[in-house]
Amino acid sequence: MRGRKTSINIVLTAEEQAQLLRWSRSTSLPAGLVTRAQTILCVAQGMPIRHTAQSVGLTERHVRQWARRFLEKRLDGLNDLPGRGRKPSFSP
Repeated sequence: MRGRKTSINIVLTAEEQAQLLRWSRSTSLPAGLVTRAQTILCVAQGMPIRHTAQSVGLTERHVRQWARRFLEKRLDGLNDLPGRGRKPSFSP
């Protein structure tokens, strides 16, 4: 495959690859998690960052960000951080 090589090298265990494949094919999980799983699978297969970004619909910057976060925290790094989104305006 043509494209620049990246310094980000992801090696998946069999369990991680199986989990990412399940997530990437899911229709009930949040769309962001599915996209992140597809991103990590592409990078792990050696696909260049630019091609990965085009195939999953992210920017190259975000592909690098998720790949680094995966390397730091593995599967837990792909989940949304708490505190995302608008805070409720009415008390429960």
